[in-house]
Amino acid sequence: MIGLMVPSALADVYVHESLPPFSIQHPSGWIIQEDPDFPGVHIDSDKTGRNGLFVTLICSEARGDDCGQVGTDYEELNFLKEDSENDCRTLNFEESHATCDNHTIFDEFSHNLDGYTALSILTSVVLEQDANDPMFSDAGGTNRLVALETYVLDGNDIWLVYIGNDLDLFSYEQAEKMLSTFKIKNIHAQEDLFIPEPTSWFDDLIKAIMSIFDF
Repeated sequence: MIGLMVPSALADVYVHESLPPFSIQHPSGWIIQEDPDFPGVHIDSDKTGRNGLFVTLICSEARGDDCGQVGTDYEELNFLKEDSENDCRTLNFEESHATCDNHTIFDEFSHNLDGYTALSILTSVVLEQDANDPMFSDAGGTNRLVALETYVLDGNDIWLVYIGNDLDLFSYEQAEKMLSTFKIKNIHAQEDLFIPEPTSWFDDLIKAIMSIFDF
């Protein structure tokens, strides 16, 4: 996968123009790494491998994969939950430089994303890293993670959009905002969603008064 980054006001847009095409928006300045061992892209706020997002096309009939037939939303959500649990269970230091435990699903829902059916789960795991991952120089230790994991169904093809953080850094609002920008149709039609809401003159006045008195 070879993508390009398009800067905007407060966000960057990662655009992958060749097959398979997609784009996604994220806060400005994040680190982009394309995984040499797996056809996907990591876009991270740091080099721990825990705080950022990962996008990949996990199954595609265009590659000759047998993706099966699309089921009901309920069935597809169950597949996503099973895959998430299995991914956690099979992590190991030899291949992944990490082990995973205490997999928990807090929420699950189906929705629409860029005109496609999407299935999402909100999960939590305890991740132990051995600090030997060549892609993530600051990885290591034991941390609890929270993640928004999503399957996007394009015909029989399946995309994965994974957005996760350490527990104390996770923002559901930010995760949902990034997820909403994932596009596989008109991949260049991105509007900056990270522009802050405008404040009123009264809000600005209060902030100015508080700064004078060191509140």
